[in-house]
Amino acid sequence: MEFDKEKIENLIKLARLELTEEEKEKFSNDLNKILSYVEKIQSLDLNVEPLISSGLWMNDFREDEIFLDQEIVEKIIENFPDKEGRYLKVPKVL
Repeated sequence: MEFDKEKIENLIKLARLELTEEEKEKFSNDLNKILSYVEKIQSLDLNVEPLISSGLWMNDFREDEIFLDQEIVEKIIENFPDKEGRYLKVPKVL
């Protein structure tokens, strides 16, 4: 496939570009070079399997545990600088 003058004019119109004749010529040459590279790549028999995951290992998830040591919880609440009852006040993060 090659971009001729008519296809280039159509692309420029669709993209709503205003190009000089020199820019149109350069644009056409660049697109044709890109297409030739793509055709070369497509002609190669790379025989590469699709990549499913970049990691060779799986995530190691652990079960959630409920922290029930009330003595430590009470010490944390007691020593927290800004609190309202048993609720801890922290700065707003946006």
